[in-house]
Amino acid sequence: MSGHRRDRYGKTLEDRVWYWLGKNPGARPKDVMAHFEIKKAAASHCLRRLTWKGSATVVGKTHAVRYTATSQRPDDLRGTSINTLLTLQKHTVARRKEGSPQLIRFK
Repeated sequence: MSGHRRDRYGKTLEDRVWYWLGKNPGARPKDVMAHFEIKKAAASHCLRRLTWKGSATVVGKTHAVRYTATSQRPDDLRGTSINTLLTLQKHTVARRKEGSPQLIRFK
């Protein structure tokens, strides 16, 4: 399961787990599995990615591992694709700034 797959509200699993870890500090991977109803591999992968990004901290080793959210929110990769940027460049529209009689072309 990818961390970039979104739910119906546009949130990734990482976003949801990070928010939940903020409300439940010291959670174990088993707790994440139970709350989000996902497999152990998906929970571990998500927690590892949050740790690598600096969005979560780890305390303990092996079976006694506990995770806590940090203040750094996980990055949202929406709109960073090259095709998205090219499409935005292609479809820029001429707009008029408030109080200005002429049209200004935004790039």
